[in-house]
Amino acid sequence: MPERPVEDRPRHLWLRVSDADTDGDLTADCNDGCPADPNKIAPGICGCGNADTDTDGDGTADCVDPCPALANVLPGDPCNDNNACTINDVLNAGCVCAGTFQDTDGDGVCDANDSCPSVAGQVGSACNDNNASTINDVLNASCQCVGTPVGGPCTQNEVTLTLTTDGNASQLNWYVMLTGTNTAVCSGNGLANNSTIVVNCCLGNGCCDLVIADSFGDGILGGGYVLRDASNNRIVDNAGNGSNFTTLSLSHLGFCVPLSSDALVAGSCDVETATILTVLQAQSSAAVTAQYGVNNANSGYQFWVTNPHGGYSRRILFTHSSPGTGAPTGTAPALKASYFLPSSIDVPPPLIPRGILLNVRVRTRVNGVFGNFGPACRLMIPTPPCGITQLTTMASPVVSCGATGLTFSSTIYAHPVAGATNYQFEFSRSGYLRRINQPMRSTTLSFVTNPLQNNTCYNVRVRVSVDNGVTYCPFGPMCNITIGTAACSSAIPMNGSDASAVASEDVRLMVWPNPALGQQVSLTFTGLDDWTGTVHITLVDATGKVASTEQLFLTSAQRTIPMDIPQDMPPGLYLLNAQIGDRVLHERLVLSR
Repeated sequence: MPERPVEDRPRHLWLRVSDADTDGDLTADCNDGCPADPNKIAPGICGCGNADTDTDGDGTADCVDPCPALANVLPGDPCNDNNACTINDVLNAGCVCAGTFQDTDGDGVCDANDSCPSVAGQVGSACNDNNASTINDVLNASCQCVGTPVGGPCTQNEVTLTLTTDGNASQLNWYVMLTGTNTAVCSGNGLANNSTIVVNCCLGNGCCDLVIADSFGDGILGGGYVLRDASNNRIVDNAGNGSNFTTLSLSHLGFCVPLSSDALVAGSCDVETATILTVLQAQSSAAVTAQYGVNNANSGYQFWVTNPHGGYSRRILFTHSSPGTGAPTGTAPALKASYFLPSSIDVPPPLIPRGILLNVRVRTRVNGVFGNFGPACRLMIPTPPCGITQLTTMASPVVSCGATGLTFSSTIYAHPVAGATNYQFEFSRSGYLRRINQPMRSTTLSFVTNPLQNNTCYNVRVRVSVDNGVTYCPFGPMCNITIGTAACSSAIPMNGSDASAVASEDVRLMVWPNPALGQQVSLTFTGLDDWTGTVHITLVDATGKVASTEQLFLTSAQRTIPMDIPQDMPPGLYLLNAQIGDRVLHERLVLSR
């Protein structure tokens, strides 16, 4: 059948489409996604009427690129503005690289161009060293404010402080103060990080304190200091030892100038591997020797051993009539007093600290008159290696670990430890803890104070000291012993945090610096083993009135804790009471600010 002519077909099958091309881009509007945009036939990324231009060629169209002129970056990304005076450079909201102007001292000169970035001013700038005895004060090459002594160069005692800082030197302040006063003859702060500063100070004849203060309380990590006189003799030597204090480094009794010529012989100076039996010798003095047989009781040598940070200071005088035991066999009688054995002062309280850098000095006494101390030498008695022990597990001479049927006259033994000077036996059970210190590896069970009980089982641990009880090695394994015939199932080890467990015979408290100059001191506790808990502190003045109370928390990892002193507390003598569990420790505190 032939096809109908179009005009004869049903009208509902007719479809007419316009071929109009509005934007003239040669794509009919019916096929053009952007019929009014001659440059686009599809919206793309930026939409009709907007070009999908990618100026920086990073694959992101300008219309959605926060930084269309910079490839692959966003506001906030780090950058470099090539300005040495700025730090922390980042792209801002306008995609411009900008940094923060770094001017630590606020003097308008950026740190990169500032010869004294931590102190306002530049090397050579006028300043004020707060020393009335100097004029024309300026910042020196170490950025310290120093002046010229009135009347010209120092004519009395010029001392030089060489101080090596750490990465937080802004926390440091130093002072040379007249002893017993708050008068600073010289001082400084605003030090540069990780640098060595050298400053001079002119002192009159007399005694002063060198004070190094760290506001953060971690000392000078990796740093230290040395104070010398004009002849380069050491007055205080703490070089490389700055980490061993917290907030305040202050040597007990300070120092006095001028130094005398009294000194240790070369072989006795700077001995840092000493023992308590190492013989130290002073240079002999003709004036002292001449007094032999004339005034033996009041002529000799006084040795002074001190921690330059504070906390330990002992002096001992040897005379012709009491020369001590340090002199070698065959020493002439007139020279015996010039020898010193550290063991002569290694008696409590306190014992010589081990593993801590000390300074040692000497001075003469001639017919009852002391001279000044001479230059300082370094001295250290290293901490001996530890040994672990326990009750004997073999017939040496008897088996003590697990022993039963013991009586109060029985003796128990620990395995021997080479080099041990003390053995500490710990007896514990529920509600009971007792520690007994012995110079040998055995102890009898006949305690007078807090005695053991019959028909009772106890846990026993032993630890040793290799430095006469200054420190103790860790406890060894625990054993059981039985007084009488009781079973050991009831023996329960004490919890180290139990307040009743603080019953050790060798718990000690040390306060430093003492005398205290500022608003804070440090309290160091020893002999607490692994005890943790609250320490209740009370300061009582000379009239018996409670001046201050405070609660501090002590952990097994932190045995030295800071204690704040109220600012309104007047200078004077105070009794510091520290209650730990059911035990109270006492120490005198002199406040001299």
